[in-house]
Amino acid sequence: MSTPPTLSTVTSLLDDWYPPATADEWDAVGLVWGEPSQPVSKVLLAVDPTLPVAEEAAAWGADLVVVHHPLFLKGVHGFAATTPKGRTLSTLVSARCALLTAHTNADQALGGVSESLALALGLSSLRPLVPGLTEDVGTGRAGTVAPTTLGAFAESV
Repeated sequence: MSTPPTLSTVTSLLDDWYPPATADEWDAVGLVWGEPSQPVSKVLLAVDPTLPVAEEAAAWGADLVVVHHPLFLKGVHGFAATTPKGRTLSTLVSARCALLTAHTNADQALGGVSESLALALGLSSLRPLVPGLTEDVGTGRAGTVAPTTLGAFAESV
């Protein structure tokens, strides 16, 4: 049986897919909590870092939760378990489950959220609505829809 990768290895992989440098300057992406040397065998994916997500991760024995929306967008001075965000992080810490956020960096990346949604809608010749670091990376996606009727396109969506 092979040794599971470390959190550091998984974080590096996610950073390669969704480079933190492409995140909007106001955003808070990356590792929120976790020990870089801990092994990662089970990863839970979620949109929002809520208490029910943290409780599910703990009950399932997840080593890492990867979320889209950040738990903290502003600086914090503590995470008391008397607050919703504090309870969420406290639950993850107690379960030794790391938390990583990929937000606007995942939205803008090649193969990221915006591109995946555009491809799922059947668009081709994709380009960012707002270019980023390269011509292929940026906010949103515009593209071409194959000839169809509005009704047929709406039904496929």
